[in-house]
Amino acid sequence: MAFPIDPTDPDPATAVDADPTASAVELLASTIAPGGYGGLYRDGSSLYAGFTSNVDGNTALLRLAFPSLELRGFLVQHAWDALTAITNEITDTMTADTSGQILSVTPDETQNTVQVGVADPNSPEALSLAAQYGNAISIFQDDPIQLLSGANTLAIQGTAPAVSVAAARSPAPGRDDFHDPVLAGLHISGDGTHCTAGFGYTERTLGIEHGVMTAGHCFTGQPRLTEWRQGVKTLGTFSRTRDINNSTADAGTISTDLGFIRFRSVSNQVFIAPNAATVSIVKRAALNSGRRSDVVCTSGAYGGFACGALVAGGQGGNYKVAPGFTLRNVYKASFSGPILPGDSGAPVFTADGVALGIMFAANSRNPRVGFYSQIRNAENQLNVVTNTG
Repeated sequence: MAFPIDPTDPDPATAVDADPTASAVELLASTIAPGGYGGLYRDGSSLYAGFTSNVDGNTALLRLAFPSLELRGFLVQHAWDALTAITNEITDTMTADTSGQILSVTPDETQNTVQVGVADPNSPEALSLAAQYGNAISIFQDDPIQLLSGANTLAIQGTAPAVSVAAARSPAPGRDDFHDPVLAGLHISGDGTHCTAGFGYTERTLGIEHGVMTAGHCFTGQPRLTEWRQGVKTLGTFSRTRDINNSTADAGTISTDLGFIRFRSVSNQVFIAPNAATVSIVKRAALNSGRRSDVVCTSGAYGGFACGALVAGGQGGNYKVAPGFTLRNVYKASFSGPILPGDSGAPVFTADGVALGIMFAANSRNPRVGFYSQIRNAENQLNVVTNTG
């Protein structure tokens, strides 16, 4: 569920918590039922709190404390702390798994289980998990995810519905046009790698560095200060990345302005399409504040502008990105258009200008399903703040 806004946030005025009361309800529920609180979720106007016993009594206490809320209780078999521990255990197993069978691990408040995605539900690995955890987990057949940075010759493999390779070779219309200040959503390239400019940022500690965020894996193998370009002119230099195992953000930065060195100015605007109005980013979403079915949008250098809905929100899921490499707390969304190679780093946002995250991967079989690191995790790990003005 929603976490409270970080009191150390350097820019709390631009933070958005979609459901600030939920954190207080969750805290009280876990206090009145220690070891028996089973998760919290919203459905429409109602908040649902799970308990392993004494559902009516615990729900009555919640209603006394929050008389203006529509609160409902439901009986669950598993405490949320136990499901969290199972999530962590299976995530560790997934990271160490050399068979490639375990692909994703996501705690689910609504089902009171841990959803475990596997390549083959009948594999020895899947059967072993089922035997070990029983009905505390729900195993389903899942697809691997693929990172979205592209080389000079881009190709899409294993996608369904099919996306033509030709469509992936050239950026979407207008994405190569030169912009100063630079906009999120434009095509950028560095040392043969093609990605998408994400949100503009300001470095948090001193405030003298500015630039654009993108996906961290865009910089794989590149030395610091590698030049990146946009619109055939210098954009800036690679400055930092957090593309590491068991982190919560695949994100990095390109510095466009560091004290006396300025390549470009940066803005809070997202490019949508040629001759279309940009979207102004005015707020940043709080950590874990997204809910299933929330409408989200993205603007990729190759896939272009598309909107869709969250498939997994809340605490997000943990995904195997590569052998021995797991990324945590990731949100998953289904979009109206494909997420293509070269869309790594694309901004994910709401139509009214709330920054949500940084796109880094797509489903290997269905390119309309994308995965993004939440914006607050990217900010915290990179020590930057998203530009909102």
